[in-house]
Amino acid sequence: MIPKQLMLYIIIGGGIGLFFGGFWNGISAMVLIWIAMRFEYFIRTYEKKNFES
Repeated sequence: MIPKQLMLYIIIGGGIGLFFGGFWNGISAMVLIWIAMRFEYFIRTYEKKNFES
């Protein structure tokens, strides 16, 4: 199942992509941003859990 936040990023990216370059370019850019945000969240929680103790 696709998370709600990712679905919103896909819809926004598709809409923006229609006007600036291409539908799939917009979607791929927004999905990459979402992946980077999730990766940053996992790193931050890992550091907090392992280095604060």
